[in-house]
Amino acid sequence: MRHTCDNESCCNPNHLLTGTYTENNYDAVIRGGIDHDFEPHQIRRIRQLNDRGTSCGEIASEYSTSAGHIRMICERKRYAWVD
Repeated sequence: MRHTCDNESCCNPNHLLTGTYTENNYDAVIRGGIDHDFEPHQIRRIRQLNDRGTSCGEIASEYSTSAGHIRMICERKRYAWVD
């Protein structure tokens, strides 16, 4: 389900639309609800660095975030909509 209000605990049926998890996250990003700290070109670069063997910790230092956040990006658990 897609949440039109970006409130994860909301259960108002008027705030829900049919859609995938990825579509829901994309909607929230576009509205500035979550994960708005990176641009798509940065996400691609982060994944590229990781694919080349750069550790999540090293990448995190470069982007001033946590290694866990970088790992989630590289595993496509965050920003899955960025190809």
